[in-house]
Amino acid sequence: MVNQGFWEKYKKLIKDVVLDYQYLVMLDEADIKIEAEREDASLPSERSQAITNLKIAAGLMEGEHYGWWFQDTDVYKWIETAAYTLENFDDEALKTRVDSVIDIIEQAQDQDGYLSTYYQLRAPHLKYKELDRSHELYNAGHLIEAAVAYAKATGNETLLEVSKRYVDHIMAHFGVGKIEGADGHQEIELALIKLYNYTNDVKYLDLSRYFIDVRGKDPLFYNKQKEALGQDPFTNLDYLQAYDQPIHQKEAKGHAVRVLYMMEAMADLALHQNDQAMEDAVMTLWDDIVKRKMYVTGGVGQTVHGESFADGYELPNDTMYCETCAAIGMVNTAQRLFKLKPDNRFIDVLERALYNGMLSGMSQDGKHFYYVNPLEYIKDRYTPDKGHVKGQRPEWLGCACCPPNISRTIASIDSYFYTRIENEFYIHMYADAHYEDEDIKVTQLSSFPKSVDNTFEITIKKGSFNLRFRKPQWAKYIKVRLNGTVVDNVIWLAEGTYTITTEMDYEPLTLYTNGNVVHNSNKVAFQYGPFVYCGESIDQKEAIYKYRVNPTTIFKQWHNDALGRRYNLEVGARYVVTQDSLYSNEPEALEASSALNLIPYYLWANRAHTDMMVWLPIDKES
Repeated sequence: MVNQGFWEKYKKLIKDVVLDYQYLVMLDEADIKIEAEREDASLPSERSQAITNLKIAAGLMEGEHYGWWFQDTDVYKWIETAAYTLENFDDEALKTRVDSVIDIIEQAQDQDGYLSTYYQLRAPHLKYKELDRSHELYNAGHLIEAAVAYAKATGNETLLEVSKRYVDHIMAHFGVGKIEGADGHQEIELALIKLYNYTNDVKYLDLSRYFIDVRGKDPLFYNKQKEALGQDPFTNLDYLQAYDQPIHQKEAKGHAVRVLYMMEAMADLALHQNDQAMEDAVMTLWDDIVKRKMYVTGGVGQTVHGESFADGYELPNDTMYCETCAAIGMVNTAQRLFKLKPDNRFIDVLERALYNGMLSGMSQDGKHFYYVNPLEYIKDRYTPDKGHVKGQRPEWLGCACCPPNISRTIASIDSYFYTRIENEFYIHMYADAHYEDEDIKVTQLSSFPKSVDNTFEITIKKGSFNLRFRKPQWAKYIKVRLNGTVVDNVIWLAEGTYTITTEMDYEPLTLYTNGNVVHNSNKVAFQYGPFVYCGESIDQKEAIYKYRVNPTTIFKQWHNDALGRRYNLEVGARYVVTQDSLYSNEPEALEASSALNLIPYYLWANRAHTDMMVWLPIDKES
């Protein structure tokens, strides 16, 4: 359970506002405007209808399916969010509401176990025959994740039995001598491992491994399916990561979220099956991303074309994609890789993506959401390749994968703060979070983000533990005290109750980019603690893009207002005096300015429609 602090605010927002809001949206009872995630008139954006689709499939009402092939998953992720919320708060009304939705899902399931409303209602003759796009197993994966989470939280296994019946149907149709291919969008692979962890039934682990190994084994698989239907036999195998088997892939290609969901499963399989080749493969993909393709916010996916990875060092700030779901994929993949190979470099990325690339995806009111998270937005500059970049968060999206994905991540935030591997207990991050199992209880008391000097109340109930306190990448040092005495940041504790305090020295940081990234040449960004900063024109005398900053002059200032509790940064800067001519033989003239005001990136676009920049040009004379 979260204590008072930064994350408590968010978890209460999920409980008190977001869950109800998203439920009404999926019932089409919210008075909102839904926007397409990118500029494309063919994209569905009239309504959600996610719950209604299930009601129609259940025979509870008449109508036609509306929305994407994967519209069902909005409901499943909402249930998963509710499950994590019920672990932290007693809320019988919420539980009753979720149980009623689960009842609809149970009735919507076909007698043979199949459950995907698009194909049940629109094209039952095409079940499992359009796997490059159908998302049927993607739907199954999110159903499984919701079912496991809800069973853990409440003991109600109705949805778990629904998911098991669907998996049985899948097992009857996929495998050697059956359908020898995988869903175009990875998700069931990681979900099956969660089902294995909960049930200890190895058949789920084996099925996950099958879907990983069969991907790319026959690169013509999807084309063969299309030829059988009389369709154009062309498939972008890079987009689907199906150009080769995952264990042989060396570079992150194609749809960013799909890559990361695949990597989550690969990391888990390497751990459970002690598979060094699988470990090497997923580590190779990870290094390709974080060393060449990741934004300073932890965002990934450089291009709108296929929501995909691009070449290394191709990191444009204003046309990039950086889907919220991809940032969440980075968080979850880093968590899995740490369990496979405990190394704080994974947590450094997890924290970066969590506090920046993910958290920017939801407004402070919990009712507006970003699909795309740019690092630069100039409100009066439009080009056709920026149709996906929005200056304000929509109330909902036609493709609504991101809003409930953010919700379930925030609702389960405690799980990202700690990792237990047998008797090794790792403390990753420093804010308000809690952990408890049958052997150990950890409560972290914090005034984060004002300070990361925290107090831990730790009870070892049984046995003994090695506690490992991480020194974040952004801190100069960490000082750990046990009952007032300075000790190492690795402490062995036997049974008993202990008070441990941590202190860290950290200052605002100036960030520069690798010289291969031409987009950030002669530019600088700023970070304080885990937060990357940005400037908005609303806070400046001139438009943000006219400023040239002095990266050696940085001050922090505490604020507590309608935008939230935070430190702002004030950076020395001058601004450009705009000339009439487009080009000139003279260098730009600069005027002295009061300090440039920067806010944490995740808070941008919460006040007004305004320009924003993360990477700021350097004043060459500074």
